[in-house]
Amino acid sequence: MRWCLVEVDRDTITRVTEVESGDTVHSSELRYFDTVDERFELIHSFMEADWVDELLVEYDSIYGYPTEIKLVSKPVVTDLDAVYYARNLRRVR
Repeated sequence: MRWCLVEVDRDTITRVTEVESGDTVHSSELRYFDTVDERFELIHSFMEADWVDELLVEYDSIYGYPTEIKLVSKPVVTDLDAVYYARNLRRVR
């Protein structure tokens, strides 16, 4: 796992920077990152998916954004378990 600073302008990810190295993620890889709204949509889609066995979501106690999403697939589904993290979100403008 790598922590990244994800910059969003008008609901669009404009830049992603790896925190440890300071390297900017190439624009072709921005599709692998989500905005807060997209995270909520992801949670909703997981709630409706028939292949999901367990979905655990933790939210920021002040701002309400999802800080951790744990997804466990049903045993008949191979290799779809995942964990999504978010921390220290803030408005910069």
